[in-house]
Amino acid sequence: KWKGKSADELLGDLDFFRDIFAGQFDKFTRTCLVKTLTGTEFSGKVAENCINTWKSRDDYTEDKAQAIVHFKEAFMSETLTAGSSIHFTCSSAGHFTIAFSKDGSVPEIASAVIENLALGEEILESAIGEHGVSPAAKKSIAIRISKLLNE
Repeated sequence: KWKGKSADELLGDLDFFRDIFAGQFDKFTRTCLVKTLTGTEFSGKVAENCINTWKSRDDYTEDKAQAIVHFKEAFMSETLTAGSSIHFTCSSAGHFTIAFSKDGSVPEIASAVIENLALGEEILESAIGEHGVSPAAKKSIAIRISKLLNE
């Protein structure tokens, strides 16, 4: 479907990014902190964005509310220093994992496993979706996937 498309074509096609954040395959995302935040600050803002998006779609369910509670709990005791990273994995098995790294390495053990894939997909969509907060990530994905598919 995407083979033969240039990076610019992929970058401009919202369906391409929807296929990524909603696709039935494992997804790994690393978020690097550029300034120090408490876990509560980070998770509160992310949770607020997810809830607002779900409510705007009339899709905020009790399962999603519980996932938000678990998400916030995972961050409660964390201090996210500049240069540290948060590792999110959306598993095709239906769960969403969170791990923290202070030195940029990929943690081998998750700090939290949330049995709600919709939350992980929503967080990824908030980064690379239509109103994504990370245009640089979108561009990087488009360039890399275009190159991979067109080799």
